[in-house]
Amino acid sequence: MVETVQTVVVGAGIWGLACGRQLLKQIPRDSLLILDCQERAGGKLNTISSAGFRFETAANGFLDSNPATLNLCRELGLASSLVRASGTASRNRFVYLRGKLHKLPSNLWGALTTRLLSWNARWRIATERFRSPAIPSYDESISEFGRRRLGPELTDTLLNAFVTGIWGGDAEKLSLRSCFPKWHEWESRYGSLTGGIVARRKERITAARLRGEQPPGPPQMWSLSGGLNELMAAMSRECVDRLRLNAAVAEIRFHGHRVPKWDVVLDNGRIIQAENVVMANPPDKQAAIVNRLDDELSAEITQIPSNSISVVVLGFETQRLPEGLDGFGYLAPYRDGRPVLGVQWCSEIFPGLRAPQGKSIWRALVRGGGQFESGVGESFLIQSVMSELRLVLGIKAEPVFNSVIHWPRAIPQYVVGHAERVRRISTITARWPGLFLGGSGYQGVAINDCVEQAQLLAQKIACSPHH
Repeated sequence: MVETVQTVVVGAGIWGLACGRQLLKQIPRDSLLILDCQERAGGKLNTISSAGFRFETAANGFLDSNPATLNLCRELGLASSLVRASGTASRNRFVYLRGKLHKLPSNLWGALTTRLLSWNARWRIATERFRSPAIPSYDESISEFGRRRLGPELTDTLLNAFVTGIWGGDAEKLSLRSCFPKWHEWESRYGSLTGGIVARRKERITAARLRGEQPPGPPQMWSLSGGLNELMAAMSRECVDRLRLNAAVAEIRFHGHRVPKWDVVLDNGRIIQAENVVMANPPDKQAAIVNRLDDELSAEITQIPSNSISVVVLGFETQRLPEGLDGFGYLAPYRDGRPVLGVQWCSEIFPGLRAPQGKSIWRALVRGGGQFESGVGESFLIQSVMSELRLVLGIKAEPVFNSVIHWPRAIPQYVVGHAERVRRISTITARWPGLFLGGSGYQGVAINDCVEQAQLLAQKIACSPHH
């Protein structure tokens, strides 16, 4: 028996659930289905509780610089579960450079006074606002932008570490305009990066005063007391009767002007017919599904790479850890080639919520590739991380708990040329009425980006003539 609905959303990660939930606010419930190939909704975002420890399998939280996820949590009735990262986690972030840990500056003034940079590098920051923009017509990498505006020293240290923390990738390959579009906008609009930062700060203060609110402080990280799985579970509950798990999509077929236009073919042969198909799954999955439909579209999507990362979770007796490790954690710039890209001190970020009393829990992010490819054994990864922790932090204690999560395709990488590729993909997709491509492969990988873009697409679909 063939099932018919108005819209099918393929993928029930943060993107698909946010899109599906928004659609259900605007269209009849029985006109939507959300499909996912896994046995649970939520995609990579999950919170695991084991032996008294609680840890995230992917993102550790979300920032309030974009209110999309905070507002979503409140709409879902999760306001009482919202928790903000500790003050020390916000203030104390470190980078491993030249064989030792250095505290990262938390603002522009801190960058001007830090001993991590030479006087020449600090002078480059101080004078950046007065340096005439020379914006290239081509899509430049983040590192090219950094060297042009801030100089090589700051680019190879602080900027590289910053990019590692967000993208887990190579700043020499990643596109500035796609990864940090606001930086490009600030330079174009205000003539400099630092000028844009100052102007944006003034705009936010003015807007807050007009609303009768206190001036906003620096962006803060948030999560939920029970972890991000609370968010995914709440959305799943709202969509539960329209959510199909263990439903892998093999391909989609187009019927031209026939109504409904699409056959969504599951790997068990079952067919769901629909007017609209929203692809909210990872790029490689999208490419495989549309391959028979449009090999040109599939080939373009395939060119969006994703990196490989393993999350190594370690629990320790707190009293056996070195003193002074109070803060968010540390990063190692991608260009240094170290196996561990960064370590998050999770029980310091959200005190009392992630580890039993007297214990601490950390997450190490291990790069893929070479000997650290995700196929290696867990014991090898754990020992590699412990060797790195002994070197960087002087750890002598052995972990009392461990867990390893492999992500062979962790984060889509917006390499140079990404925006032009997305434009080509959009042009090709326009040939297929009712087909919409979403997910983290196109316009943002952060939780806030996913929620915001998903809701915008849902509103576009709900307002289309077919609904």
